[in-house]
Amino acid sequence: MSSFAKNQTTVKALAKRIAAIKPRDHGGIALLGLMAGVLYSLERAIELNFDDARMKREVYDESIEIHDTLEAIGHGRVPSHAWLAGFYLFSAIMRIDTFCERIVKYARVKIVLAPEVHRINKAIKHKDDAGLKKGLKIQIADVLRSTKDVCELLEKVLA
Repeated sequence: MSSFAKNQTTVKALAKRIAAIKPRDHGGIALLGLMAGVLYSLERAIELNFDDARMKREVYDESIEIHDTLEAIGHGRVPSHAWLAGFYLFSAIMRIDTFCERIVKYARVKIVLAPEVHRINKAIKHKDDAGLKKGLKIQIADVLRSTKDVCELLEKVLA
């Protein structure tokens, strides 16, 4: 089985497991909703064939792609699949990090979840260049692994 097919299968299996959870309060519902967004974003990034090499692109390539994306949006066209794949992967990263912040408060636990994802999201949020200058040291497999970890915690917390 290709890594693409394996990743798709993993996301679908996680979605089915998470769908079985029946939250009992607003906080649990909010966590479940956030995880639905993580899984959808990750599924779309995989479906659009996110390329890990994009994490270390040259500034010129990044600049051209942003310009092309803005042109597409300005003319009512869909941006390139490559750009969309990155958009969805970053959406998953941001949502996972937000999920981790919320679930430790909700469950009143002191654990560190998804440290690679947190580091990347912190760079996106706080560095002037969003971490682009050095390249972002994360791959889709890392994001998928973090997603599995947080899904397992969600199952335990909301069970």
